[in-house]
Amino acid sequence: MRVIIFKIIVVLVAILSFTGVAAQEHVVISEVMSSNTKWNYDSDFGAFSDWIELHNPTGSAVDLGGWFLSDDPGNPDKWEIPGNTLLPAGGYLLFWADDRDLVPGQTAYVEFTEVHEITVEEYHLNFRINRDREEVMLVDPALVVVDQISLRDQERDVTFGRQPGNPGQLVYLGEPTPLAENSSYFADSNLWSGHPEFSLPAGMYVGTQELVLQPPADGVTIRYTTNGSEPDSHAPVYTAPLSVHFSQVIKARCYEAGKLPGAVVTASYIIGKDTGLPVLSVSTDHANLWGFDFGLYQNNYKNREIFAHLEYFDAAGKKDFGINAGLQLFGSQIFLFDQKPLSVFFRNRYGQDSLLYPLFQGKPLNTFHSLVLRNGGNDNGLTMFRDGLGAALVEGQAD
Repeated sequence: MRVIIFKIIVVLVAILSFTGVAAQEHVVISEVMSSNTKWNYDSDFGAFSDWIELHNPTGSAVDLGGWFLSDDPGNPDKWEIPGNTLLPAGGYLLFWADDRDLVPGQTAYVEFTEVHEITVEEYHLNFRINRDREEVMLVDPALVVVDQISLRDQERDVTFGRQPGNPGQLVYLGEPTPLAENSSYFADSNLWSGHPEFSLPAGMYVGTQELVLQPPADGVTIRYTTNGSEPDSHAPVYTAPLSVHFSQVIKARCYEAGKLPGAVVTASYIIGKDTGLPVLSVSTDHANLWGFDFGLYQNNYKNREIFAHLEYFDAAGKKDFGINAGLQLFGSQIFLFDQKPLSVFFRNRYGQDSLLYPLFQGKPLNTFHSLVLRNGGNDNGLTMFRDGLGAALVEGQAD
């Protein structure tokens, strides 16, 4: 009988949510991230997990202790919010949907940190979110569904939640805004802005270059970065040609009202570095490598994976491909050198699960699911080529 009553309540709450009635009177599900590859990570494990954000739009604080979060209409009390979980008036609270089932104050094991046992500071649910089809529910102690959001065919790194200024309307949100008001860039469907056009192709150049970025239409704003990070709504607005004096990675994307921000376009410009060899440009947010909490380089953290973009240039400086990937430190000890080896993983969550390109001349290989960017191994700081020479000798291909 309880399940039947519950299902009736689900229907009523869904109707109220879209009419804007319920959203003004109680705690609501404000924003849901169902496929997080690069936007924000939890402070406990450094993982780019999915999450559910609650918002209290009322004028009074609410103790959520004894309430529940669930992704299963048949199991509304799937994960209980611990006692004394206070959500202030106008405040936000984040729950990581990572299937860890932990609450603040509990201890947990972290594989790649120097101190393996930690005291958890954030909320971690006992389920994950399916971006193809999912029901996310907030349930009170009486097992009444207070709020519910239905997810269907969600895109990566796009959240779904309440429209700013009209919380009764659910929309696709172009930029995740955990613990803050939802993004002003939203759309009723997965309608995207276009791509900026770069006047210069990515590649190798002798001296300073002038780069012009062209929007796909009038009324479209271009935002860009020059430090490897992904441009967001806080990035500089393009207003004049950019002078590229030294090797830089320029990333840009388009913003326009009524659409989700366009895909990020990346171009590496390598200035005054004629190596005569192929070049692989790897770009990522500075904090992913040098952050004091979970930066790979800063902390020598193995097994933590970060998002990056790769561009490959042939010996003549022509760009042959660009692809998103995940990076991890590689090796048992050689990752402790200043120049660190990297494992590269191609996964669907980053866009595609394989690289299609003949990287190695004279070999019938053109499909790769992962790569290793070595640092010379134990030969690091010496000749740097004995690893490659040894492999070639074994294969009988050394000159």
